[in-house]
Amino acid sequence: MVKKQIDKNTEVLLTNNTHASYVYLSPNGSVLFKLPNQGDEDYIAFGDLKTMVSRQRQFFEGGRVLITAVDEEGLDIADVYDSLRLTKVENDFTKTFGDYGEFAPEVARFEEFVLESEDAEFKKAISKSEPFHMALIETAVKLQQEGKLTDYNKMTAIQESRNSEFSDDLWKDIAASSAV
Repeated sequence: MVKKQIDKNTEVLLTNNTHASYVYLSPNGSVLFKLPNQGDEDYIAFGDLKTMVSRQRQFFEGGRVLITAVDEEGLDIADVYDSLRLTKVENDFTKTFGDYGEFAPEVARFEEFVLESEDAEFKKAISKSEPFHMALIETAVKLQQEGKLTDYNKMTAIQESRNSEFSDDLWKDIAASSAV
């Protein structure tokens, strides 16, 4: 496959998939990019996105910032991921969430996976060796706080994945921190 050339001024839509603010300040201070809440979206020029990815690649590879649209005729999201050398994200996404035809990363897919996946599939996806483990855990915690995740096995899997001496109190700590 030949990589498509993307003009540096092409607008690309990014979506925050963290459960906090995502803020990026370019090295020269000319670009300040803020997405205050999960699901928030905003456009960024492809040239600025290239710099952002080179400085914060782990956010894209971990599914915490998603490229969800490109505003250019003849281009699709996969072209943007390819041009940014993030093709592994596309492969990991398909491996974790399944192939639905067109590559379309979106916050809802993370939520659906947490709520609808089989326990063994979920446990594997949140293991530290998996690329989206933190994004899935953050999504599960948010869904649990909203009362949507009540699956004891999934909540136990999250607790066990946090190999800490404090993991027994994980859900109590989460409840206490959200009450503040």
